[in-house]
Amino acid sequence: MPHSHVLLGRSEGIATLTLNEPEKRNPLSPQLVGQLLETLAALRADGEARVLIVTGAGPAFCAGADIRRFRVMTPMEDREEYNDIVRLIKGLLHYPKPVIAAVNGYALGGGCGLVAACDLAIAADSARFGKTEINIGLFPGATMAVLARSVNRKGLFRLAFTGDIVDAQEALRLGLVNWVVPASRLMDEARSLARRLVEKSATALAFCKEVVNMATELDLDQAIDRGRDLRVLGRTGRDAAEGAAAFLEKRPPRWE
Repeated sequence: MPHSHVLLGRSEGIATLTLNEPEKRNPLSPQLVGQLLETLAALRADGEARVLIVTGAGPAFCAGADIRRFRVMTPMEDREEYNDIVRLIKGLLHYPKPVIAAVNGYALGGGCGLVAACDLAIAADSARFGKTEINIGLFPGATMAVLARSVNRKGLFRLAFTGDIVDAQEALRLGLVNWVVPASRLMDEARSLARRLVEKSATALAFCKEVVNMATELDLDQAIDRGRDLRVLGRTGRDAAEGAAAFLEKRPPRWE
């Protein structure tokens, strides 16, 4: 039976993706990235999966690129494999449902970029983060554009220039994660957050994600105008009417 590089679990409207090459610290191998892309595509159309959690098996969340591949790849193969990693980053950014990173261990290089591409991030207090490409004579590429949406300029240069590995509390200070919790509580806390989001309107969450993305991708006037258009569109939907009715009637909403 072929090895599954990505494990998919489902419960209570929550889909959990577990990167599953623990013996290699879950590198962004072609097999793992390919399975992640396929699974994300399938989940986009799955109405039961309302929130997505991404985590890692073993001691690492994701160690980034599989450096062993560097010695055997041609430049064309390297370009193709990196393009797939970029597709994955964009796929998480534009996935139409909330994505939570549950960072269980090391998130290095492209793995740190994966965390940044998720909407929310909870880190175990034992997790470690770094943009370590400079330590092997490379430099961070596409993922820096994503990190720049969370981390300030000085923090970006620190991570990129030094290759330092920082602890979870420092990642919290830099804005890379939202919460730090005891390692033993990581998945419980991630699922608790996911359940809170499952209770919200899926339509409103999808619009909200698009508005937040636009706020960092467009210039201010464009973002304001596009936010207005989406707000007007969302206001005419069933969930907006149901939310107002539930509030006035003092009852829980029944989302579509």
